[in-house]
Amino acid sequence: MASLDRIATRLGVDLMAVQAQLYDATAIADAMGRAPWQRGLVSIDPARPALVSGVTPETVGAVDRFLVDGCGTATTCHVLDADIDGEPATSVSLGQLRSFIVGDTEAMVWVEAGDAVTSGRSPETLARIVAQLRAPGGCPWDREQTARSLRHAITDESYEIVDAIYAADDANLAEELGDVLMTVALQAQIAEDEGRFTLTDVYETVNAKLVRRHPHVFGDTLVSGTEDIVANWNRIKADEKGQAGTATADPADPVARFPLSMPTTVVIERLLASGRLNIGGGGILHDDPERSNEHDRQMVDHFVLWYASRRSLGYDAEAEMRQALRRFFPPGGESRSNAE
Repeated sequence: MASLDRIATRLGVDLMAVQAQLYDATAIADAMGRAPWQRGLVSIDPARPALVSGVTPETVGAVDRFLVDGCGTATTCHVLDADIDGEPATSVSLGQLRSFIVGDTEAMVWVEAGDAVTSGRSPETLARIVAQLRAPGGCPWDREQTARSLRHAITDESYEIVDAIYAADDANLAEELGDVLMTVALQAQIAEDEGRFTLTDVYETVNAKLVRRHPHVFGDTLVSGTEDIVANWNRIKADEKGQAGTATADPADPVARFPLSMPTTVVIERLLASGRLNIGGGGILHDDPERSNEHDRQMVDHFVLWYASRRSLGYDAEAEMRQALRRFFPPGGESRSNAE
């Protein structure tokens, strides 16, 4: 391979000044050919230029996939002979490299830098966009937001993810997953602006947690099935909470294991589905389907009216519903049936 100085002269750039990313085609091909999770060992920032050396007909397919995945097909690149003094560089779009590197050719590929906020195929771009939105001169609405003002955004977007899953709509699912990532990035940027934590702290926390809680994958713990895995997860989680001085949910309290912010109707559904809440229909259901349907409608209407009236009076209707749910669980944690 020609020296970097000669390559820089040929390209007319200062590789250090433009923070060029340097890759070896064989290393890229090796990473791309491994198990999917190992592909993360090689990544690219599309907002910075890149130079890939040693590209041959055997490695060009992997190199092209890697560059398209990280930079997109709209990115321009330049193919240079390995002999830097050879033929002039050929400009091509990513996704077309196979057509230009054939036979006994060995080449270098210079990838131009994309725009910092329109190179949309990397997590770094999302972080840059959110930071710019929150910066002086950015978006007034984003600059006004706080962690609390955005508290409903994450749940709203999560419900839209569930809708997309039920609809089997992959395009919409990808969009809604992106919206959740946006709320995460915005919350982290707000925290960074306030000196609390950063997005990289979020990455570090979740990565470390996944490794700790999967000792059967990243350690030498032996398991015989999913029951052992769940038991290990819960044990490790309890240990972590204890070390951090954070209170854990009372295992005898089925309601306490659910987040306080989870809607009580969702908690009831989860408890019913798991069999932890056993409520009979005595005194509520009717044998006559028509009477039962009318009664059901009246009950739903009354519930909506009750909820609205309690809210208008300044009461926390969700908290009152949670308290009512707890009355179905006497000390000991086993639910009682209203038919008893």
